[in-house]
Amino acid sequence: MNEGRMKVLEMLQEGKIGVEEAMGLLKQFPEEDAPREERRDSGGGFLSELGDTISGAISDAIDASDGVFGGWQHGRKTTKEFVSDPITADIAAIKLLGKNGPVEIRGYEGNQVKIEVKYNAKRGDAQVFVREEGGVFELLYDYNALRWLAVDCLVPNVLVGQIHGESKNSKVELYNIRAEQVALITKNSKIEMGNVNAPQIVAKTRNANIEAKNLQTVNLDLQTGNAKIDIENVKAKIARLTTSNAKIATENVDIEQLYLKTSNGNIKLENMFNEAIDYVDARPEGSQYPPGAAPATERIIEAQTSNSGITVNLPADVAVDVQASTSNAGVECKIPNLVLNEFSKNYINGRTFDYDTHPRRLKLSLNTSNAAVKIR
Repeated sequence: MNEGRMKVLEMLQEGKIGVEEAMGLLKQFPEEDAPREERRDSGGGFLSELGDTISGAISDAIDASDGVFGGWQHGRKTTKEFVSDPITADIAAIKLLGKNGPVEIRGYEGNQVKIEVKYNAKRGDAQVFVREEGGVFELLYDYNALRWLAVDCLVPNVLVGQIHGESKNSKVELYNIRAEQVALITKNSKIEMGNVNAPQIVAKTRNANIEAKNLQTVNLDLQTGNAKIDIENVKAKIARLTTSNAKIATENVDIEQLYLKTSNGNIKLENMFNEAIDYVDARPEGSQYPPGAAPATERIIEAQTSNSGITVNLPADVAVDVQASTSNAGVECKIPNLVLNEFSKNYINGRTFDYDTHPRRLKLSLNTSNAAVKIR
């Protein structure tokens, strides 16, 4: 076998070219061996020209097909767009999986689902397409055939049964959406949400922040590690915010049951009883999800960290039942009309005298170590 055919086959074996490219290139090199004199030439003669010929043939093949082999681009960035027929009813689900690229989902005033996908393929036979079936829009591809893939999706302002956005090593964003269930997942990059109305919201990442503003939900579950969680203007029945080695911050929220857990990071709670946030129920009639819109007279907050402080800033017209402890640095509580049942430098337990009859009640359980607890 001559060197030309051998080099083409080596490139095929290493995955540098596809089968169709290889077959086209092999036709340029006859099966009989090249003359001995030419095969011995290693100083820029025949073998050098052979390399140039192969490179040129590959370039010609790419140019002739505009970088597409078998209808799909290989080894360079590709953009594909999917546009649905006009949407006349609610959408059952939108499921989008990215790879090392961002996934962005946004509501808009149009009446079609529009999905733009940018990707870089490892193989010439890589395929990326959107399947629409029974109101479910799903992005499908061979995960191992791509180096990276990014998604930008526009969704009409209708109710979506399920939103699933997932990636890795890149951010996931969700804005201006009404849904029944939301699940956002990534790793080593942030998650952002804004103007989202859904009874169930779950967001999970690692080594990156979670930021959420203007959420209306029943159950909220935000999880990360080694990074901050920050929420603002959120109304919920139950919310769980969990991280480690980083801060948790909330501002202007109205959450019936709020559970916060971190370590080696501060917890800061601002204006924890903001009934000015209006809850708009996203559930369709007959939905299986339980109601959570009715305001409760009592809010419950449990916050736990270590080696970092806890700060709670409350409205003045809230009755409080508080238990707070630390191992060092003390508990500082400046709440008017607070009657203490137990107290020491690092522990307090008490409630305001009108707690049982007050229309706005807040039950606090705050625990840390090696840092102060401050309630004002």
